[in-house]
Amino acid sequence: MTIFQRWNEFSSCWTVDISDTLTGVSIIAGLPLVTGADLFEPFPELGFSGSLIVYTDGDAMAVPTLDNLGQNANAYYVTV
Repeated sequence: MTIFQRWNEFSSCWTVDISDTLTGVSIIAGLPLVTGADLFEPFPELGFSGSLIVYTDGDAMAVPTLDNLGQNANAYYVTV
C-alpha cells in the first residue's frame, strides 16, 4: 500500500490517497486526516490489516494544520 498526503486548500485540511503499491490502482482518494477515529473503520470491505490514526501532541483532538503535520501532528498506521 502506498499512502500519499496532500494539503486540500479548499477544505483547509490534509487528505490522503491510498493505492496498491504493485498496480498503482487507487484504493481510497481524498480521505481527510481527522483525529479521534480509525480512518479505515468505514472501509471493512477493503480488508486493511491495521488502523490509520491521526494524533496531535498535547491535544489528541486537534486536527493537523498546514504547518504541523509531521512535526507534532502525525498519522500512524497501527497493525493489529
